[in-house]
Amino acid sequence: MSKDDVRLEVLSQARELAADAPNLTPAQVDEIVKLLDVLIEAIERNAGTEEAERLARPLAEGLVQNRN
Repeated sequence: MSKDDVRLEVLSQARELAADAPNLTPAQVDEIVKLLDVLIEAIERNAGTEEAERLARPLAEGLVQNRN
């Protein structure tokens, strides 16, 4: 299992746990899930690419802008 696979698994599990967390309001769950989705998408788009390091800032900006 690659580092990206491990990261994706951790984020996916965190997403599931957040959805079932009794101590979070629905609004908090929604925000956490959105953030985790952005992180998951970033890993999936760039898994295994060395060029991603050079493009990290523009990619991050694009991901954030796409969520607005």
